[in-house]
Amino acid sequence: MKSPIVAANWKMNLTIEEGLDLVKQVLDGSSSDGSEIIFFPPSIALSAIGGVLKNTDYKVGIQNIHHEKSGAYTGEISAEMVKFLYVQYAIIGHSERRQYFFETDAQINGKIKSALSANLCPVVCVGESLPERQSGKTNEILKKQLMSALKDIDNISDRLVIAYEPVWAIGTGKSADLNQVYDAHNFINEILQSRFKNHTPILYGGSVKAENASELCQIKNVDGFLIGGASLQSESFCQIIKNVT
Repeated sequence: MKSPIVAANWKMNLTIEEGLDLVKQVLDGSSSDGSEIIFFPPSIALSAIGGVLKNTDYKVGIQNIHHEKSGAYTGEISAEMVKFLYVQYAIIGHSERRQYFFETDAQINGKIKSALSANLCPVVCVGESLPERQSGKTNEILKKQLMSALKDIDNISDRLVIAYEPVWAIGTGKSADLNQVYDAHNFINEILQSRFKNHTPILYGGSVKAENASELCQIKNVDGFLIGGASLQSESFCQIIKNVT
């Protein structure tokens, strides 16, 4: 397995100044040796955060991109626009984008292709809702989301990351149990292995904390984490990095 990935999704939190302070604290309180650490700040902070991290081993990503390279899309940002800001990753298909902004499978597929064309690594999010899990449709939903997202995309496992985020565990303080995580990651890995020759990293996201990071990271096919709330405090984020590495 490659180095574990520890990714911080700040969502719509922190001003530029607050983000810079947090990054400085993480740089002072952690080491990137043995892991790949990625910050996903709000887009307004990408230039500032990227400028601080460009001479380090820490990476920067954007939380969302548009599927077109340019055009009359007021308020949107394309992959082409950010690839010169030390941005190397793009989160695509997060459940909050699907739920609140009604992103479709076709749009997510287009965003992945757009990211790849700009040499950004897509971090593609998949996950089921609580009613879908309770009705036994988890694998059905995961397969549908993956197959739709990866339509007409082949041989890019070294430029792709998948993040399994059960919707019912995001921001709720309730993480999936170890067996649920194992089953989901194993199922996702089987689908990816049937498509690509090399191993594709699969992250877990859903109320990851310093207290459960070590245990979760020991599960087969868990290659790291996409972290929300716990990444907004340097102490908890640094402890997760330490526990993973």
